[in-house]
Amino acid sequence: MNSSRLPLLALVIPLLAGCPRSPDDVKPQVIELEPMFFTILHKGDKTVVKDYDAEEIFAKAEGLMREGRIPEARKLYQMVARDAAGTDAEAAAWFNLALCELAMDKPGDALAALENAKKRGLSPQDVLQVRVLQVEALAGRGEWDKVKADGELLLQEGLAPDWEAKVRLFLAAAAQNREDIPEAEHQARTAQHLLLTFLSLQAQHGDNLVAQASFRLGEVFRVQFERIKLLMPVERMTMDMSDKLALLRQAEEHYLECVRARSGAWSPRAGYQVAALYETFAFDTLNAEVPPDLTELELQVYTEELNLKVVPFLQKAADIHRKNVSMCDTYRFNSPWRQKSDTRATELDGVIAKLGRQADDAGGGSR
Repeated sequence: MNSSRLPLLALVIPLLAGCPRSPDDVKPQVIELEPMFFTILHKGDKTVVKDYDAEEIFAKAEGLMREGRIPEARKLYQMVARDAAGTDAEAAAWFNLALCELAMDKPGDALAALENAKKRGLSPQDVLQVRVLQVEALAGRGEWDKVKADGELLLQEGLAPDWEAKVRLFLAAAAQNREDIPEAEHQARTAQHLLLTFLSLQAQHGDNLVAQASFRLGEVFRVQFERIKLLMPVERMTMDMSDKLALLRQAEEHYLECVRARSGAWSPRAGYQVAALYETFAFDTLNAEVPPDLTELELQVYTEELNLKVVPFLQKAADIHRKNVSMCDTYRFNSPWRQKSDTRATELDGVIAKLGRQADDAGGGSR
């Protein structure tokens, strides 16, 4: 045992040994004093102190991760990475530490941990998985050029279907970032096909990659939807509005597929985006070009009628936001998109009320 621990142990052991114990009580008491981890075993009137070994620490960390206690698991992996230098446990600790960093949305720290894992003698297959996770971390940092370069190299490695699908979804996000919508759609559809072929129907439900594939396709149509501006003359605006509504429906369909997947990571975000589609359509309509030859009175009437026509879209957006909040509460999704939907629904209620007051005031003034 490390001699630096002896003074503290000398204080702890007499206190524990003085407590009455049944001779049959052999249950170990785990003491966690950062940064020291050790076990005290009581056997009758004897007390035995032993260090944790790496296997015990990993088992404890894995249990914490299953319970969603990622910060606590992270501390254990940090300890092994620090204290088990030169052993097989060190590489695994860096790898699992990277998983914790990704789960805690710390892509920069994840990249550093993955680099350390690669230097500690991982197998070729493990190195390949590290490279996939590095692409994920790069995407988290918004380094889309590197995502594209590293992701395309990985696709040449003959990846397993789920790994290939993950890489393609990051390539879809990178393509969208550089506004290459056809490439984004191609990568997202290929990833979706891989996943639906590879996974059973039961496994698809709740799968984050399945949900992400639907979300990425929703994004493809959302971008095209937002690009259409409502411009004069009236004939053109009519066609543009029809095209815009069609794209709204296509984006909504894919977002709702994501919602139905019941993924804590992606479904709340997709629910928010469905509401945002209707909100965007309403405000784009309000900001559309106005016929240039209207008199002042005609312009007033035109504006009043326009306000009344967009209110149902805003009401639908607010209702969808509330349904998103309800879904998060029902399935206990701890997602920031729940609060965003809750806040936005209240804000839209204010906009709707304001438009209603404007219509009432205008109506009262005209009578």
